[in-house]
Amino acid sequence: MGDIEGRCSPEELLEILQWHILRCDQLRSAVANRAAVLLSANAFTAAGVVAMSFSSATPQSKLASACVFVAAASTLIFAALSVASATRSLINQSGWTAREGGDLTPFAPAFSHSDTMRWVTTLTDFRQTQLSLRRSDAIDHATSELWIVIRSHHRRYMHMQRSVRFFHGSLASFAVSSLLALLFRLAAA
Repeated sequence: MGDIEGRCSPEELLEILQWHILRCDQLRSAVANRAAVLLSANAFTAAGVVAMSFSSATPQSKLASACVFVAAASTLIFAALSVASATRSLINQSGWTAREGGDLTPFAPAFSHSDTMRWVTTLTDFRQTQLSLRRSDAIDHATSELWIVIRSHHRRYMHMQRSVRFFHGSLASFAVSSLLALLFRLAAA
């Protein structure tokens, strides 16, 4: 064990890195769950617009129809933008090296599955790579993976926040289109 005032022992450092990597995986899972809720909510909003559109069988003036159409269309546009952002929060569009650039992190077999699958093609090669790791390599690889998952979580969370903002726009547009449809029906009655 490392002393209280000194540096962590290699075993303690690996344990700390493992804890943080697992925590980041939990955060990724939480973002995915939130994205699923947003995708469902957007589906309900879109279904509401479609139902409202088909329920307006009473003849309305061209102005009334145009106002309701514009509000309903903006609801669907906001919902589509929200769905696109929520979907982006679920996965990374490209690999880490393609997105962040080249050799910023070392090749870390077993930590980065995409790099491992690209560079290690057989079980024998993978086993040899893993068994030849030094403790300092493992710490370096774990540190790199932690950096990658922190950056990935940040990117995914930003997409999630954008999705929520678009969803709020969709709800506001839906409320406006519903209110306009109701007002024009009452005025026609």
